[in-house]
Amino acid sequence: MKCHICVTIVIQCKKNVIHLLRNVSHMKIRVIHNRRKSDGPAPVHIEVYISRTKRIYFHTGITIESSYWDGVSRSVKGHQRSIAFNHTIKQMLQKIYDYETKCVLLQKKITPDGLRQHIGKKVETMSFNDFMRDQVELDKKRLALSTYKSHLSIVTRLNEFGTILMDEFNRETIARYHNHFLSTMKQSTTAKPHKVIRKYVIRAVDLGYMKDNPYRQFKVPRERNRIIHLTTHELNQIRKYKGIDRLQAVRDMFLFQCLTGMAYIDMQQLKPADILQHGKMRYIEKHRYKVDRVPQLIPLMPEAERILKRYQGSDSCFPVISNQKMNAYLKEIAIIRKVDKPLTTHVARHTFATLMLEKGMPLEAISNMLGHASIKQTSIYAKIVISKIQNDMKRLNISSLWPFLLPLVYPSHSQISLQRQLNLLIHQQWHPVPQRQRSQQWVKW
Repeated sequence: MKCHICVTIVIQCKKNVIHLLRNVSHMKIRVIHNRRKSDGPAPVHIEVYISRTKRIYFHTGITIESSYWDGVSRSVKGHQRSIAFNHTIKQMLQKIYDYETKCVLLQKKITPDGLRQHIGKKVETMSFNDFMRDQVELDKKRLALSTYKSHLSIVTRLNEFGTILMDEFNRETIARYHNHFLSTMKQSTTAKPHKVIRKYVIRAVDLGYMKDNPYRQFKVPRERNRIIHLTTHELNQIRKYKGIDRLQAVRDMFLFQCLTGMAYIDMQQLKPADILQHGKMRYIEKHRYKVDRVPQLIPLMPEAERILKRYQGSDSCFPVISNQKMNAYLKEIAIIRKVDKPLTTHVARHTFATLMLEKGMPLEAISNMLGHASIKQTSIYAKIVISKIQNDMKRLNISSLWPFLLPLVYPSHSQISLQRQLNLLIHQQWHPVPQRQRSQQWVKW
């Protein structure tokens, strides 16, 4: 009799459960990666299929390359943060299952809005710190090692400042972060960290983590950097150095940079195969390490050829030395030769550009030899070549064109038409008035 009662109760319970499940919508849950089949890093979503009619997606806050995703176990593998990522996925799945259980017990219908509300109340907002760190790791293969380390140091500074949630990242946050920068660096050096952070902010907006780019409302304060370059006299002083072998080698490499405009890393990676012959001219054809778009085409001057011959016979054109060590040795040479400028390997690049401009070489040719991605980068050198400006003034005889500049000096002259100014100038009937008669503006002879 008791067994019969127990069986009856079990059957009745099963009927009740079936009745509940019929009244409550059915949910099918699946974790997917790169649902849009895009190239590069892609987000991980949780797909929820409700009653076989409504499909919704929840972003887990995880964006990874396809090589880190295991399609069988539906989990992250091989990534530095695999454990944390998989824990996040499990937490979100548990929240979805909790909602389903709650609806079943309360005999409520599962709806997309109800599920979103349930998830939204309990899921923590992803911090920009974690997002940027993850994205830097994803970009590691595409970044130079020095650039990768630089980006990681910016993430470290971000963590020192504090955790910034995506929802709290606004103009005021950037302003406070900028003040944090100023406590450890100069105003002129804050532009680069902001540039890197802005890059990942834009990516966060594109991926849907942030609604708007707060940098649109914040202008990074800038200071004009003084471009240090050597004059011909100072370059000759460096050229005359003779003494310790290690300093002579550094002198040669520095002079080679001044004669070719090559950056330190490109000079260190220069190989004999990069030097080509075209007729009687020998030139360097090499892609820049920093900007691998258009190859540099650099004609070799006789002095540069002589420097190369001193170190021929090996796989590389010059001895291997770190940038920091070379800069330290250059400062020694500057002290010995009494050059009162802070010499670095990049000063050689500035020196090449300014000297070539002074010699009259077109800006476009200099831009190509420097390997700049845009001629705007090269135009900064044109602003610092005073002797070139003076030569251009003499060559164009600009001093004879002063009547055309008078409307800029005297705004009221702008009322006179350009054609009338030309006619009066041709007939020599109009001349500027002295300072004491400025109120009359012009007098007619």
